[in-house]
Amino acid sequence: MIVEDEPSLVQVFQEILTDEGYEVAVAENGLQALSLLQRQPKPDLIISDLLMPGMGGQDLFALIRANPELRDIPAILITGAVLDRDVLEGEYLEVIGKPFDIDDVLRRVGRALANAQAKSCGYREEKAAEV
Repeated sequence: MIVEDEPSLVQVFQEILTDEGYEVAVAENGLQALSLLQRQPKPDLIISDLLMPGMGGQDLFALIRANPELRDIPAILITGAVLDRDVLEGEYLEVIGKPFDIDDVLRRVGRALANAQAKSCGYREEKAAEV
């Protein structure tokens, strides 16, 4: 699931992820994402912008983590804001700055999905070295 209010970024994410074989659901903000999460099957990954009208990514992820049925969904936060990454990053959350490198995004998506699958099978999550 992509949660992003900028149409051009939604288009970029949809194109690169679809080209890699992923199915992509889109929400314009956190409130719309929560609504989709109630109506659709649980996504394998959520990529969300930090700052959006209505509800931003940080609040969205806080609500998801508080829900036992959703808390294991891997999350990637994308932002153009200058932030302390250590404040936002946790065992389930990666932060990617804008502008971003498409290959880096694809690596992180693949790693997040692999880690989630390994975790569901009982393996420890790997923390890859920063590039």
